[in-house]
Amino acid sequence: MLGYIAFCPHFHQPHFQLYRTREEVYRNSYLPWMELLEESARELPGFRINLHFSGPWLYWIKNEKPEYAARIRKLAADRRIGFIGGFADESFAQLSSRSDDFYYQVAAYGELLHEVAGLQCSDWQALHVVEREAGEYALLAASRAARLNGAAAIFYLDAETFYQPYFAYPGAQSDYCMEYFGVKDQYSATTCSHFPPELAMYALRDEIEGESFFTIPVHSQFRYQLLKRQPAAAGDNVRIDPAHYVYAIKEQLRKAREAAAMMQRTMPPIALIFEDAEKLGQWSHDSSGDSVWLKEFFTLVEKDSEISFTVPKEYLENCGYLDTYPVSSSRSYPEWEKWTARRGIRGLCLAEERLRKPLARLRNCEELLEAWETAILDNNSSNSSTLMLADNVRDAVRRAIMSSPERFSIIQTMMNPDDRRIYSLINRVRHLAYQEDPKWASRHPAYGAAPYFDMQALAYLELAMALGKARLASINEKSEADCSVAVYDWNRDGCDEWVLQTAGQIVIIEPCGGCIAYYYRMDPALAGCQERIEELLSCDMQKLGSYHEILKHSAVVVLTETDSELTRSFYPEGGRLERCRNSFRADICEDELYGNGGALGFDCCRFSLSETDCGPAHASITIESAIEAEYRGQLVKSIMKKTFTLDQHGITVSVRTEIKESRPRRWQLRIEAVTSASPSDEQTFRPFSYVGFNCGLDKVVRIFIDQEPESVQDDYTRQELATAGRMDSLTYVYRIAGGFGTTFDNAVAFSMPSDCNLARIVIRPAVKNYYKGLVFPAQSRMGYGNSGLRLDLYHDVINGKGSMHIQMSANFNVAAESMAFSRIVPLTGEMQGERG
Repeated sequence: MLGYIAFCPHFHQPHFQLYRTREEVYRNSYLPWMELLEESARELPGFRINLHFSGPWLYWIKNEKPEYAARIRKLAADRRIGFIGGFADESFAQLSSRSDDFYYQVAAYGELLHEVAGLQCSDWQALHVVEREAGEYALLAASRAARLNGAAAIFYLDAETFYQPYFAYPGAQSDYCMEYFGVKDQYSATTCSHFPPELAMYALRDEIEGESFFTIPVHSQFRYQLLKRQPAAAGDNVRIDPAHYVYAIKEQLRKAREAAAMMQRTMPPIALIFEDAEKLGQWSHDSSGDSVWLKEFFTLVEKDSEISFTVPKEYLENCGYLDTYPVSSSRSYPEWEKWTARRGIRGLCLAEERLRKPLARLRNCEELLEAWETAILDNNSSNSSTLMLADNVRDAVRRAIMSSPERFSIIQTMMNPDDRRIYSLINRVRHLAYQEDPKWASRHPAYGAAPYFDMQALAYLELAMALGKARLASINEKSEADCSVAVYDWNRDGCDEWVLQTAGQIVIIEPCGGCIAYYYRMDPALAGCQERIEELLSCDMQKLGSYHEILKHSAVVVLTETDSELTRSFYPEGGRLERCRNSFRADICEDELYGNGGALGFDCCRFSLSETDCGPAHASITIESAIEAEYRGQLVKSIMKKTFTLDQHGITVSVRTEIKESRPRRWQLRIEAVTSASPSDEQTFRPFSYVGFNCGLDKVVRIFIDQEPESVQDDYTRQELATAGRMDSLTYVYRIAGGFGTTFDNAVAFSMPSDCNLARIVIRPAVKNYYKGLVFPAQSRMGYGNSGLRLDLYHDVINGKGSMHIQMSANFNVAAESMAFSRIVPLTGEMQGERG
């Protein structure tokens, strides 16, 4: 026997994936896969394969395709088919603050796969860990979770990433003296044995904190050569047929045998092939041709006496492992540098402002759960066995429980049935918000921004937190005030933010620019209605999709992408920092119709807190900033004050400015009213939104709109609409057409006092580009359909003073007949252009 082949296709669709996308992949890939698997298992006696179904994919199949789930169960009965375990939600558990999340995910996946395929954790052939997160901590926690659940801690990891094919000597890659000082370090030579890449074709053992686990390296060439029937890029003329593919694998197995012989080992090597299942059919759009290629590959292996298919756990049991050799698995391993730092995955989840916001809100949820859990533990400390312990021992027991991998399970047993049910529901929602795809795909240059993943998850998370707060208040036998103002470093950027809350609303104000970084609103009809909130969450957790009706009840109004217009550059090579657009940035600028549009810089300067006010029905703060600088040859002194008031109607922002200068100019106060809520249409893929407003007859307001270009190479064009009269309100209406057939409209209204001295309005997308020049133009470009709406409101500054008051309110499931407008400005959809 020359060696073994372990083939493992990975079936994955994320939570909240678009309905039509899932259905398309199901037809193009998953159905052909099932037919190929059933046919191969029936016709090829030596056929063995390893299947990994991600947790989100299994939830979807279980709920939406029960006939497919039944076919999986039949496959599972054939012990020649190996199943790989994993995490129920494919969540980035390393981002969590809780040490029990890995155990929770593995246990939940075990329950899910048992329900679909009838398998126990002990039946798993290995455990799937997202390689972008497979650092030392993740491998330790996943290995412990596997052991506690009765699964084998076997992982497949990228050979090129986790087993580096070099060793240390003076002047080499690991000579840091050479790297930093230009001098070879004669003592950089290592005493560790060199690990040649040929030996990365065997099972290897490792351990962290005494927790043992096994790895089988995955080789990139086997992934990229699989099903290579078409060119990968321009100029690529290489095609690989199954016979060439088998030959290449056998050559690598042969080299591995020769390298192992030098160690006096004669065990057969293993080639583990791991690839996305969607490569069959969906990527090529030729499922028939791909199936023929794979069937020929399976048949060639079947007929070859030197090689055979296997499954990882069985291979380890029969052949053993080559040696104990550590993976390169620290938190700063090269995969982080290659993919995370450069593409914005795990690292930029915490380093980038926009992606840090949902994580900051998740931390708030975890802090809430910890307070609840601590109260449960304190209430249970009155039993006799605990009373006999000294105070410091009781504290140690509490800390041990809170750091246990089984923390969730332990706490749950101490709760009454109602608390247990809600506690479980909140934890379930929290894990959804950590799912991998929005943190990875939304920052990969080939996929573009995907803010809706996070906005959807946060819509659920906020409702879950409302339930948690109510349960904690009942345990503590005291209710917190509905309205509050808090000051703390919410997003861990080193500066305190201002957090305003009322019943069903939260606003977080960023000091840099004095703007709203996050605004969430719940349908007022749900406020205090715990049973209805629980019903909504419980129902949707059973059938997760994209753009559920949850957006009728719960929505993030402000959560903008980073904006290339706000870039701060550090190096000519491109090092830079992009800031989120946020909402209600304001500045004092020259009237663009008379001057050249310069501004004083309040939109990015730092504001300080000057006043807070909190009552039974409102929360309010006032912040201010001053600028004294030379502007076009003269000294200009200016001050800006902003007051944010959150009440049952929404958020009201009052901005007041004062300018002192020797030669007065034509100044205007500009306010950017932004909402990141955006339309979606899973039914026809034609999202629809518009701006509606009513005009009076006295003062004329000039209105401009930025039209989205047809090509990403073209710039936005600004068009002036027909002259309008006085305006005191403007409403942005966006439509949600879900994949399950539900269609409804939500609205965000911007209201101004009737005596507002408004001179001009510019209607723009909330964000036009993010990371422009660093990601592909088609992915960098955003617009009304995926970034929301921005209104630039211009107010004339008279006698050195200017002020403006704007109320922003979100309204859910609005009836079209209740919104009568004298003018409608379509933003997306079929009604392009103006409608009077």
